[in-house]
Amino acid sequence: MKKYYVIILCALFFTACGPEKEVDISYQLSADVDVSTIVNGMKDASNNEYYTRNGKDPVHLNFLVYDEYGELVYETVKKLDNFFEKTSFSTGLIQGNYTVVVWACTFYENRPTWVSEGKGTLNKLELKLNTDMDANSEPVLGVSKTSLNLNSKKDIDIEVPTVGCFFSICIRYTPATTTFKYIVLFGDFDSDSYTVNTGKSNFVTDNERWVWNSLFVVDKQYSGVYWCYFTLPMNQYCIWGSYEENGNITIINDFSFKAEAGKHQIINVDIDTGNTTTTPVRSPALYESDGRQQVFEVGKMKSEPARVSSKSFNLLRK
Repeated sequence: MKKYYVIILCALFFTACGPEKEVDISYQLSADVDVSTIVNGMKDASNNEYYTRNGKDPVHLNFLVYDEYGELVYETVKKLDNFFEKTSFSTGLIQGNYTVVVWACTFYENRPTWVSEGKGTLNKLELKLNTDMDANSEPVLGVSKTSLNLNSKKDIDIEVPTVGCFFSICIRYTPATTTFKYIVLFGDFDSDSYTVNTGKSNFVTDNERWVWNSLFVVDKQYSGVYWCYFTLPMNQYCIWGSYEENGNITIINDFSFKAEAGKHQIINVDIDTGNTTTTPVRSPALYESDGRQQVFEVGKMKSEPARVSSKSFNLLRK
C-alpha cells in the first residue's frame, strides 16, 4: 500500500513542477542624439551660420520607439537650449525588432512649431504645423527614422537630418536714391503634404491654400533688410511689391525656386531694379496649383539601419 502512496506523491510532485515558463529578458537601448545636423548650412543673408552654439533658440525634441507591429512602446520629450546641445536616451526593451523615431523642431512664441498626430501607431504618425504657424515662423524641422534588432545591450548614434529648406530673402536697395518706403512679400502654395519613401519627395494635394506674407520697412541707414523662412520641399512661388511714401506701388515682380531638403538658399531681391538672384543658382520651378497645410508623414518615411555608437568602437580599440 505504501508503494501506491509513493507513486501518487511523485506524480503530484512532477505535475506541480511542470515545464518552466520563459521570462522576457530586457536589454538596454541607449542612443546619443545629435540635432546640430538639422541646421547645418542654414545661412542668413550675409552668408553667416544662422544657428550657432551660443544661440538662444530652444529645441523641442521627441524620442519614440515602436515595436515590430508599429505600436508605440516608449516615448520621452526634452527641451534643449539650442541645436548644439548634446543629449541621450536610454530605456529597457525586450528582445525584438524596433523602429526609433526622433524628431525635433524650433519654438515660436514659446510654442513648438510642429505637433504630432497619430503617434500611437507608426504608420499613422504625422507631423503638422502648429496652429497659426507658417514659413515666416521659421518652423525648422528634422526627422530621423532608425531600424534595429535588439538582442543584447545596444548603444547607437543618431544624427537627425533636416527634412526641409531654409531660405533667406534679402531685400536690397540703394539708400541714397531709393524712393521706396515699404516692401510687401507674399509666399504662395508652399504647403503641399510631404512624404519620404526612398529619398524622393511625393506631394499630396487638396483644394486648401496656405499663404504667408511679410512687410518690410525700408531703413536708409542700411542697404537692405532680410528675413528667414523654412518650408518642406516644394516648388516655392513668391511675389513682391515696392511702395513709395505716398502709398503708390510702382514695382511688382515675382520669383520661384525649388525648395529641396537640406539645400538651403539665399535669395537677393533688388527693389530698385526688380532683379532677383539666388545663391546657389538653381533652375526656376513652377509653383503647385493647389495644396494643403504642411504635413510630414513619418510612417511613409524610409527607415535607416541603426549606427553603432562610436563609444562601442572606442571600447573595441582598447
